Amino acid sequence: MLSTDQMSLNYRLFPDRIRRLFGSVVQEEKDLDHWHYDMMGQTMLIRNADGDYTPAHRSLLEFFVAYKFAAELGVLANDFTDLARVRFQINHDVAPVDYSWSSYFSRQVDAAGEILPTVVLKRFISESLEKLRVTFGQAPLTKAVMDLLLGMVDIDPEESVIKIIEGTRGKSEDEVGYVGGNAATVLVKVDKAALDGRDLSGTVIKGADFTEASLRHVNLAQANLVDSIFTKLFGAIFSVVYSFDSQFVATGDGEGIIRIWKVATGEEILTFSGHTNAILSVDFSHDSNKVASSSHDRTIRLWDTCTGKCLTILQGHNSSVNSVSFCPQGKILASGTLNESVGLWCPFTGECWKTLQGHTKSVSAVAFSPDGKTLASGADDQTVILWDINSGKCRKILQGHSLWIRSIAFSLDSINAY
Repeated sequence: MLSTDQMSLNYRLFPDRIRRLFGSVVQEEKDLDHWHYDMMGQTMLIRNADGDYTPAHRSLLEFFVAYKFAAELGVLANDFTDLARVRFQINHDVAPVDYSWSSYFSRQVDAAGEILPTVVLKRFISESLEKLRVTFGQAPLTKAVMDLLLGMVDIDPEESVIKIIEGTRGKSEDEVGYVGGNAATVLVKVDKAALDGRDLSGTVIKGADFTEASLRHVNLAQANLVDSIFTKLFGAIFSVVYSFDSQFVATGDGEGIIRIWKVATGEEILTFSGHTNAILSVDFSHDSNKVASSSHDRTIRLWDTCTGKCLTILQGHNSSVNSVSFCPQGKILASGTLNESVGLWCPFTGECWKTLQGHTKSVSAVAFSPDGKTLASGADDQTVILWDINSGKCRKILQGHSLWIRSIAFSLDSINAY
C-alpha cells in the first residue's frame, strides 16, 4: 500500500491473499470463514459500503513496514524481536537459531499437511540482496518509516549492514535499487561515524542521505552515488582560484560558503554565504572586485569583494551549475551545467544572453582564452569544444580523452588549451 500509495483493498481480494500467505491450511472455503468474521469485527481497518478496507491510520502501515525492514536488515532490536517469537508450533527442544525474515515465516508441512514445529527464533539475519531489492530497496525510505525504523534497530551488528552495502559492489542500479542508499542512510543516522574508514569503492549507494555523516577516510572511488545528498559535506573544498593580481585566493566548499584569503599572510578576510547547497566553482573578475560562485542549487551569485555583499543572483539554469568563468575583459560570465549547456551572462544586468548547445553530457569546466575571443568547455562526453564568443558558434571539437573532463586552462598566448 505504501509503495503504490493505494490505501484500500477490496474484500474480494482477501481470500486469494490469505491462501497465498497461509498455503494449504486455508485452501478450503470453510477455512476462510473465521477470517471473514474476524475482518468484520476488527477496528484496525475501516470498511466502506463497497467493501473496501482502509487502515484506520496510515501510521499502522508505516509501523509494520519499518518493523519488517529492520528485521530484513538483520538489525531488529531484541525487545522487538520478542514480538515475532510468539507463535504456534514452536519446538522448544532445540537451541534457538537465526532466521532471515522470509525463512522464518515460511511454514513447513509434513506429508499429511500438518504444520511442522519451528525452532525458536534467536535473531533475524539479513535477507539476500535479491530479496532486499524488491522490499527495502524498492524506493527511498519515507521520513515516517525511517523515524519508526530507527527506534527499532540495534546496530551492534552494524557489520551486517556494511556487508549489505558492500554486496552492491559491481552491480547495476537495476540490480540494486535503493538497497545500498537506504542501508547507508540508516547506518549514519544511528551513528554518524559508522562509515569512517570503510572501503565502499565500486558500490551502488543510490539516494543516500549523508547530510550529517562524518565520512572520514571513506573510499568511495568509482561508487555510484546518484541522487545522494551531501548538503553538509564536512567543508570539502570543491574550487580554488587566484585573483589576477595573485594577492588573494577564493575557495568554495561543500557547505555553500565562499572564503577569501590574503596570500601574503594566509589570513581569511571575507566569508560569503547565501547558496543553499555546495559551491562547485568560484572565479575572480579581472579587477578582483567581484567573485562569481556557482552551486548545486542551480544559481550563480556575484559578490562584492570589498563589502562582502551579494550583488546579484543569476537564475535560469534548471540543473547544477558546475563551473563559472569571467571573461578577462569583464563583460561576460560563462557557466557550464549538468544539463549539457553553456550559458553566457552579462554580469552587470544578470541576463543570460546566449546559450551554447553542443555537448551531449554534463559540462564540468569552462575557461576563457586570455584575449577573451574563445571559450573552451569540457564535459563528461570526453570532448572539449572551442566556441567563438562573438558568434557563439563552435570553432573546433577536441577529442582524445577516454574519461570525463574536469578542468580546462589556456596558455597565456591564447594558442593552446589544456
